[in-house]
Amino acid sequence: MAETDLETRLTGIVLAQQVLVEALVRHDAIAYHQMRETMAQALATLESAEGVNDAVLAPLRGQLALLDAAHQPVEPGAAPRVRDWRELLAAQLGK
Repeated sequence: MAETDLETRLTGIVLAQQVLVEALVRHDAIAYHQMRETMAQALATLESAEGVNDAVLAPLRGQLALLDAAHQPVEPGAAPRVRDWRELLAAQLGK
């Protein structure tokens, strides 16, 4: 498989994962705090493990940051945040 094909597929996989996490949290399949705690525990465990390449953990760190940004507490009566998936994809592609 060509490197550009692999990069494209990986970008698509990461985007699909972000959409899945958003759907789970948004539709109450799992609470934000439960999702965040599990992801943070995984990251802490992997960061303390020997031989784990820091670049491998970058997607998990990014997912945590996106989760926090999308699900910060909102003021009572405020409209729910709407995710701009095109903007997210552009950020993934570095555009």
